[in-house]
Amino acid sequence: MNLTTVGVLARIEVEMEESVRSQLGNLEGVELFELGDAELEPGQIGLLIEAATVDAAHEKIKQEVATTVGVLCAWPVYVHYGDDEVDEGMEIEPAMLASLCAPT
Repeated sequence: MNLTTVGVLARIEVEMEESVRSQLGNLEGVELFELGDAELEPGQIGLLIEAATVDAAHEKIKQEVATTVGVLCAWPVYVHYGDDEVDEGMEIEPAMLASLCAPT
């Protein structure tokens, strides 16, 4: 089975970071990673999402990640889908970002 892998940047409430990390880390198919850039503002975390399709990954971001208490905004920054032999990367459409990043 081919998986879709999506790298996501999430902005979170700094004072809720421990709780947000715990909640997101418990979501199936979601792995947290450190962004590793000292220049980043506090309250930014990286997520790696694996799903069966691009649409399933998008739904996971909209329905599970972005609705987690303490997550201000979550948007995809990288998408890989298909098998390992063919890199069929995908450009992120502005409408997709708008649907994930509602004003607070």
